[in-house]
Amino acid sequence: MRVTNNITTGQFLRNNNMALTTMLKSHNRIMTQRRFNRVSEDSINGSKAMTIRRQLRDLDIYKDNLSSAKELFSAAETNLYSVAHDIYIKVEEKLVAAANGTYEQMDLDIFAVEFDELADHMVKNLNADFAERQLFGGTSNDPTPFEINQVKITDADGKVVFPPEYEQYMNADGTIADGYPKNVTYNGVPLDFDVTSDIILPDGTISKLAAGEYTVSHYNSKKGTWEDQPKIDVTEAINQKDNSLIYPGSKPIYIDIGLGIKYNDKYEVDPQTALDISMNGAAITGNGIDISKVDTKAKMNIVTDPGGTTTETPALDADGNPIYEVERNDDGTMKLDDRFSKNLIQLVLDAAKALRNGDQGTVNAIIDRAKDANNHILTEITTLGTKQNSIEFYLNKTEDYKFNLRERQNLVEGTDMEAEITNYEAVKAAYDATLKIGSQLLPHSIFDFI
Repeated sequence: MRVTNNITTGQFLRNNNMALTTMLKSHNRIMTQRRFNRVSEDSINGSKAMTIRRQLRDLDIYKDNLSSAKELFSAAETNLYSVAHDIYIKVEEKLVAAANGTYEQMDLDIFAVEFDELADHMVKNLNADFAERQLFGGTSNDPTPFEINQVKITDADGKVVFPPEYEQYMNADGTIADGYPKNVTYNGVPLDFDVTSDIILPDGTISKLAAGEYTVSHYNSKKGTWEDQPKIDVTEAINQKDNSLIYPGSKPIYIDIGLGIKYNDKYEVDPQTALDISMNGAAITGNGIDISKVDTKAKMNIVTDPGGTTTETPALDADGNPIYEVERNDDGTMKLDDRFSKNLIQLVLDAAKALRNGDQGTVNAIIDRAKDANNHILTEITTLGTKQNSIEFYLNKTEDYKFNLRERQNLVEGTDMEAEITNYEAVKAAYDATLKIGSQLLPHSIFDFI
């Protein structure tokens, strides 16, 4: 076979291109520190590398979630501490002073104004936001989850079920009279509205509310009218015996922190597999009413026959149980002195109302109850601290896992730099030799002699 110049040239160029390609691949592995850059180069390890990268990406998401939650809980703890420590100290001092001193009504009115200001200060602290998110709004991001309003609640038949003093403070024209109770509300619903235990209805009877929807209305003092808020359904709260569930925005907000989120048959998140970052302000600050010491008596049905004989029989509810009602004062008003809220802010407002009525005895009774309500907030602060410690644990765990994954990633797709540099030098030497030999193999043209 005769070897022509074309055959020699073609063979050389092919070998030269192969050497150059090999050298460039080696150079690329050195620069990227990866054995391969496409799955097609190593399908088995490529698949493993994709899995590891996805896990590393998930770890970054978990870390961001944990860091955000930690900052959120820290900000919440700061604001709660301001309420339960800084403001409460002032509240306690003034409660003791107002209850135990001998004062004129003008002095008691001054105390009442101070209590109103302290209640307003607590509300502002609890309405704090963090990174455009309400700390204690639950799932609601309304700018003012806590407000001080004059409120009434009616059932499906339009019957008022809250507050029990409602009839005493209504004028004939439908406007409210002076002294109508002020209520601290959470997402529109008063915090001393309790559906999980006996409640006092405006007619004085003591009963349990039926499951279903109720309408909350706020009084607009400028217009002199009631304005309806979105209806609330108390069914779940009654069934679970958790009064905090009646408040809008009380649902949890779960984030994935790498525990492997699981769902139940209702497609609800298993609380054990995620972190709840929603803070229900009603549950944290306290809600509901303690009426265990309210003086009551059995309600009687009085029937007079045509002969003038009067008989009394116990009034029964639909289930055949006796109906009880609050005893009344001589003027017909209900005795509600022992109807106390479980919420610190509401207790402060109630103390202000009692002082305006010259009732220092009620203020004295509020002292211990305010302490109990404040202890509830302190317990919630401790819970937030525990959550932050848990988050710190998971952050450290995430970092350890990320380090291990990086090591695994290096084994799967990383380049052995020492071996690759040696290989590069060998390939480069071969390429240089190819170029040198080429100058002898390739035919000379006339231009080489010019």
